[in-house]
Amino acid sequence: MTDDHEGDTTMATKEQTITALTSPTNGWTFNAGSTTTALRRPIFMNGDNFLFSGAGDNLALRVLDDNGRFVLGKDLLLGWDVATGAFTVTAYGRHMEIRATPANTELGWTLNYQAEYEAGPHLSPDEGGDGDPK
Repeated sequence: MTDDHEGDTTMATKEQTITALTSPTNGWTFNAGSTTTALRRPIFMNGDNFLFSGAGDNLALRVLDDNGRFVLGKDLLLGWDVATGAFTVTAYGRHMEIRATPANTELGWTLNYQAEYEAGPHLSPDEGGDGDPK
């Protein structure tokens, strides 16, 4: 995926993020890119499908593999973190941040995912990736 806004530090509002992430009816395809996480297995694999839905003032995240099976076994409830401008959750030993950033795509947004492990051993970043709408 190309991002013509590389280095753009514009933070989307909560409302913009909800609209951007829930807009693709078929979800977002996860792409970890060139991550070098070797100490632990990443929780998400290339090709996983991120499906977002509104959950009150929050977002629910369902992740399916390329065969349509649940990756996490259940939906995650993501809460908005004003300081980071991202939806966050701590689960599966990771603090995860999911945000929408402006991009030169059909929707005008890209999905960005970052996670840090709660306990060592650590790499930096531990996990990360972006998504393209399906």
